[in-house]
Amino acid sequence: MFRQLVLASSEEELRIGADTGDGRDAGFVSVSRSPFNAYQRLIWIAGVNGKATQAAALLLKDLVLDAAECLGSMGLRGANPIGCVVVPRVEPMSGGRAPGEAPYIKWWIKRYKPIWAVDDRGRSLRIAAGQPSLLE
Repeated sequence: MFRQLVLASSEEELRIGADTGDGRDAGFVSVSRSPFNAYQRLIWIAGVNGKATQAAALLLKDLVLDAAECLGSMGLRGANPIGCVVVPRVEPMSGGRAPGEAPYIKWWIKRYKPIWAVDDRGRSLRIAAGQPSLLE
């Protein structure tokens, strides 16, 4: 089960990553109880590769800067997501390449696309503009 994320809620299970039929790079941000201290919370950031992890870190940055705006832009205003999965929007770097370096070998991850979220009751949340609705 390497190079993939298994997304499970009370309604569904999705597999995303290179070793699945999906093939997308995916990263996630999740808030959970700390395995090291039951009285503390822990924020997990991870991805199936570096690009996906960087996209997840950008999501966390947006949540820290303005959580209401970030969740609203995903259609999750008023929801209580504890986990969100994103895929990176990859853009090739422009400018100075070393002599002999292949084009587009370096990438910028400046944006991400949210694709899935789950709330504190284990329900999938629809990622869309407007009000969130639970997937049935």
